[in-house]
Amino acid sequence: MITSKQAEEQLQSLKASKEAAQLIWNSFEEGGITIHTPFELNGTSHAFTTLIQLDADVINYFPDVGGEDLTKYTRKMGNIAQRHWYEVEFAFYKLGSSRKLWYLLSDVILWVSNAITLLYVVDFNNILVSLGWFSIPFITAFFRKKVLKFLSPKLLRLSFDIKKIGEWLFKKLQKEELKKSDV
Repeated sequence: MITSKQAEEQLQSLKASKEAAQLIWNSFEEGGITIHTPFELNGTSHAFTTLIQLDADVINYFPDVGGEDLTKYTRKMGNIAQRHWYEVEFAFYKLGSSRKLWYLLSDVILWVSNAITLLYVVDFNNILVSLGWFSIPFITAFFRKKVLKFLSPKLLRLSFDIKKIGEWLFKKLQKEELKKSDV
């Protein structure tokens, strides 16, 4: 029987997975996760900004405060930088908490692809060959975690590389069309 504590833990896990899924979806749409920490110095707006891309690029943008007297704002700048760093760490934590979501997605893809393959490949007249084919989903499920650790980062990087190549080709086509229209 499930206790209320176990139910609460499962509920929190589902909430974290939902937030992680939303975070990942938004990062695919926007090209990454942006953490923006605005602040004011002497009436002028500034901000620390960090962009975390899912292909492991982390880009930090530091505010240009060259015109300010930083000796007056040392403590304030330290507090703002520390708050920004906590927000960046929290974003990494939310990405890491999506492990159960990634496992669920990989399981669904694994089982569906195996089921479709088996429907086309299995020869029901030959029982021995059919048993061999039916063992494949169980073997792949058994080694799923090892495959995930090896394959997931590579697939993620490949998807972003494809996106970057697509953007590059799109820009190249736009430039060619612009040259044609100028002629």
